[in-house]
Amino acid sequence: MAVIRNPKVNASPHAVSGKAKDDVLLSRCEYKSAVTRKSLTVHHVQRRLIELGYTEVVAEKDGWYADATRDAVAKFQATIGVDATGIMDAATFTALFAGDPNVTVLLD
Repeated sequence: MAVIRNPKVNASPHAVSGKAKDDVLLSRCEYKSAVTRKSLTVHHVQRRLIELGYTEVVAEKDGWYADATRDAVAKFQATIGVDATGIMDAATFTALFAGDPNVTVLLD
């Protein structure tokens, strides 16, 4: 996993297969955002949470950061020893995707 601060966002199509990677942007992890209602980043957050055993997010695996995703993020935060707010911050975002070969983390 690569972490890039203040990135220029790549507008290329997203597809995780083979050696392809998707960009995940911290700014796209807004709780109940009307602007980013469906987000590839949030879809990856949900995928990663499920991979790590936070299965309560399965019912909400739709790319929208709503209640089940917030609850799963809070449990993940408690596990890694940060404030369990359920709100995505840079430390949580980076820890969540540590070791994930499918994404490049962008801290925008």
